[in-house]
Amino acid sequence: MRPEASPAFQMQMDSIDTSFDIYVATFVWGHFPRNTDVTLRPTDWAGTLNFNAVGGIKVRSVICFEKGQDSLLPRPDSATIAWASTTYGGLDGINVVMLSKRGVAYFAEPRLAFRTAPFSLEIPLSKLMRFSAIYRVDEYNGVAVFARQIPRPQCPKGNLLGIWHRDSTWQNGPFEGFWLPANCMPNPTLPVPPNFPKMYGRFFTTNDGQHLFAGKYTDSAGVEVGELFGKWFYDDPTMCPMCGCGHGQFKGRFTINGKGEVGDVMGEIGIGFGPTASVMRMPIRGVWRMDCQNVNPEDVSRSTE
Repeated sequence: MRPEASPAFQMQMDSIDTSFDIYVATFVWGHFPRNTDVTLRPTDWAGTLNFNAVGGIKVRSVICFEKGQDSLLPRPDSATIAWASTTYGGLDGINVVMLSKRGVAYFAEPRLAFRTAPFSLEIPLSKLMRFSAIYRVDEYNGVAVFARQIPRPQCPKGNLLGIWHRDSTWQNGPFEGFWLPANCMPNPTLPVPPNFPKMYGRFFTTNDGQHLFAGKYTDSAGVEVGELFGKWFYDDPTMCPMCGCGHGQFKGRFTINGKGEVGDVMGEIGIGFGPTASVMRMPIRGVWRMDCQNVNPEDVSRSTE
């Protein structure tokens, strides 16, 4: 059985689908200004909140719901939230997060629709980027609304730094190095700290001439997280028996144990174009980048908190 990655590393590698825009909204309804006089007449705010874009809507929290009086109700469908709420001199409310798939063509602009007996409102998707308003409903009551777009999360990515050890044929050998976060690229003149995540493996040439590589990478504790594999090639245009292998490239994919392929690896090998017959240790510099196509609404919710 393969060991699991450390929780901190796994949290970093769990991707958020960046093909969705993220919005949050807060609706507060009731007596403005707040008045705790229970002799005030009750107002029934039972209602729904519907978001009809391709994506989804989820409750993050409720505001001042009183047990036995106010509650969330079973959802009529995946695009709609429903509740029961009654106010006297106080306030109730709801916080929601919404996902909207980018690049979808609509006949009509999607809307966030708030519907209750005392008051209803529809907000176009384009205005959810930043929206705030207070509406007077009657002598006592009002509704306050605040919405904004959350900055889109970036695909997790990072750097690769290591050594390509060539044998006498220049076609085979081991490689080793470091699997680093995006904001970390050590000074090449200084030793790399030993607790950095690592990568290791072999590059080789098959009998039919394919240039391939395969290896593994770890977290900072040395626990194997996944595998990397792909193709490599020399791209030095110099044409002579002892030249043409001074520079190369590698491109491939990497996995997370138990999750399959999750992203790309790519980079360059070597110190430059030209003769390198006596150079068996070729430096590696590259990047790893997540695909960011496996959306998890719970992760999106947490990212906005």
